Amino acid sequence: MKADSRKPIRRRSDRTFAGLPLFDIAYGPDPDRDEPHGKARGIIAIGDEARGWLALGDSARGYIALGRNARGVIALGGKAVRIVALGGASIGFISLGGWAAGRDRDRWPGCRWSCRRRPVSRRVGACAERKSENNSV
Repeated sequence: MKADSRKPIRRRSDRTFAGLPLFDIAYGPDPDRDEPHGKARGIIAIGDEARGWLALGDSARGYIALGRNARGVIALGGKAVRIVALGGASIGFISLGGWAAGRDRDRWPGCRWSCRRRPVSRRVGACAERKSENNSV
C-alpha cells in the first residue's frame, strides 16, 4: 500500500443550494477536526459517513443512498433499508436481495409483509415462524 493512500480527502463545493454544498467529499481520518472517519454532508455526499440527497459511502443516508449500510427512499447496498431496497439484506416496501423482506406481491392490497430468501429451501427468522404457523392450521 502506498504511504499517502491513507491521507484524508476533504473537498467541498463553494456553491450551495438549500443550505447544503453541491458536493462534499470526506474520506479517512482527519486529526485537525478530531474525526475518526470522514463525514460528508451535501446535495451529493461521498465519504465514510455520507448524508445528502445522493449519498455514496460506507454508511449512506439520503433520498438515493448507495453503500454498505444504505438508508434512503432508494437504497442500494449490503444492508439496505427503506421504500425501495436492493441489497444483500434488504427491508423495504419493494425489496430485492439475498434476504429480502417487503410487501407480498400476492397480497398487495393488504398490509401483510413477506420474507423472501433465495434459495427457497432454507427459511429463517420471521419466514420460519410464518411457515410453521401456516403448517399448523
